[in-house]
Parts: sequence; structure tokens; C-alpha cells
Amino acid sequence: SLIVAGGEDGSNRLATVEVLDTNTRQWSTASSLTHPFTWATMSICGESLYMLGGWDQTDDETRSVLSCSIPELLQSCQKQPLARKLRTAPANKSTKWRRVANAPHYFSSCATLCG
Repeated sequence: SLIVAGGEDGSNRLATVEVLDTNTRQWSTASSLTHPFTWATMSICGESLYMLGGWDQTDDETRSVLSCSIPELLQSCQKQPLARKLRTAPANKSTKWRRVANAPHYFSSCATLCG
């Protein structure tokens, strides 16, 4: 699976999480981020996905570090074709994402390594 979280659609920052099933080539939506992010960095460590830095919905750099269990995220997928309206949907109230820390300073589009 390929997981795409946040970003923008040209005029709006997104809180959506979309998953591509690489076997069926079908997209589905998963539990949304806690708030919209752009230019953030994602990293996998064990069975967790981390998202950090970037810009948030207030147009400010953010130090937020979010975490989500990959198996739980994939289980949250809505097995339906994506509609345009889903791309700008507000954060899902049943979100699997949680804030785990603040970074020591701002990051944007950085490289990460789990170790």
C-alpha cells in the first residue's frame, strides 16, 4: 500500500489520508490527520507512521509530531472510489492519529530515518 497524507489541492490544505492498494490499483480514504498539513515529512518506524513538521492550517510552520499505527490506519480505509468532495473533507472525528510530541524546531520536507 502507498499512503498519502495531507498536502494541498491547489487552493486548500488537506487533512485527508488516502491509500493506494498497489495490487488492485484502487484508492480509498483512511482516518484523517488531526488537522491539515503541507510540506510535512512522513517516516515509518516499526508498525507506526510518523508525520512531522511542515505547515498547518493557520499558514504557520508547525513543530507537531503525529503518530498512527499502520495496521489500524489501513483497517480504517473506506473501500470506495474517491470522490472529489472527500479530498477536502475536514478531519475525521474517529481519527487514529495522535500527537506524540513537538519537534525541537521547525522541519519542512526533510529526510528521516528510523533507527
